[in-house]
Amino acid sequence: MTYRIARWLPHLLLALLRASCSAGPGPTPAAGGGGPPLNKVTPPSGTPVPPSALTCPDAPEPLAGPIVFIAENNLIALPEDGSRQQQVTTTPLDVYTHEPFWSPDGQTLTFIWTLFGAHPENAQETVAQVQLVCGIDRSSGKGRVLARRENTREFFDAASWTPDGQKLIVSVVPLAEDNNIASLAQFDPATSAMQPLIEKARAGVLSPDQRQLAYLELTQQTEGVSMTLMLAQADGTQQRPAVVTEPRFTYMSAPSWSADGRQILFTGAGGPVGDQPKRTAERSWFEYLLGISVAYAHSVDADVWVMDADGQHLRRLTSGLDDPRSAWSPDGRRIVYSGDKKGGIFILDIESGKSQRISEQGMSSGVAWASR
Repeated sequence: MTYRIARWLPHLLLALLRASCSAGPGPTPAAGGGGPPLNKVTPPSGTPVPPSALTCPDAPEPLAGPIVFIAENNLIALPEDGSRQQQVTTTPLDVYTHEPFWSPDGQTLTFIWTLFGAHPENAQETVAQVQLVCGIDRSSGKGRVLARRENTREFFDAASWTPDGQKLIVSVVPLAEDNNIASLAQFDPATSAMQPLIEKARAGVLSPDQRQLAYLELTQQTEGVSMTLMLAQADGTQQRPAVVTEPRFTYMSAPSWSADGRQILFTGAGGPVGDQPKRTAERSWFEYLLGISVAYAHSVDADVWVMDADGQHLRRLTSGLDDPRSAWSPDGRRIVYSGDKKGGIFILDIESGKSQRISEQGMSSGVAWASR
């Protein structure tokens, strides 16, 4: 399975953002199984903001809960029981919201906003006119700019904090016709200094002890790029496959470490055949498009998998999802995930395999669970 980043991607992305802002709200299904009521947040249409005026937003109030996900390009927060759903951001028109992530102490919701456009000195060249690394304080809702980058010929596609909360591991994607393969780097928000780590790689996440780096190795193919889950030392050396299976995974994405560093959660398609959990229902192609993430061609029938850090005890946790994203609960006993083909955010108990939908919103988009 491959993905491609092309010269036309920013323009496609802007069209999708406009479509998501103008699309009307859909039907609200009733909550089942005696669970909490499912809330519907209909974001208002975004308004344009000049690049010079773009800044990180405040939330309307303290964040409602530890779980955050993307719906229609806005960030939504809610508690574990889904009882109160809060729209955290109202994203300006043409600004893309990248997948959210929490600081290691669980107190700062972090995300990236990118505004693509023409280079001020060369209208034929696409640049990231403004890219902001934003933080919102969980207890106050106050937003702040952690880093601001302007008119860069590359953009940060994904990021995660180092466990000490000092730096970010970023996926850097060039905006060039002849080179659009991501690489991993360590970025210091305080100084904007960037240290290269691994070429042809993305989605890097350091283990809690900061010794191992899980990431996706990118290999150029005729139709795009294949992605393989890898492990390396923290400095990017001693690279090796994270797991070897027969048959092989045809697609892998979105790795994350458990809090104790013993297990890795990831998205995978293909791989070894096992018991099939109950499949989910289908959703329309238009709903699917509104859940698209930057730099990927979705339409990937994939699932959430978990394994030990040494690649042993591989286990599929879901079945029949659409390129899901997932995150660990603080105690490591549950996960939250997106990617159901009818939409929604779910919490799954790993031991029992039982899941409960806590929101009807959220497609194949980023989801995060604060560590405490």
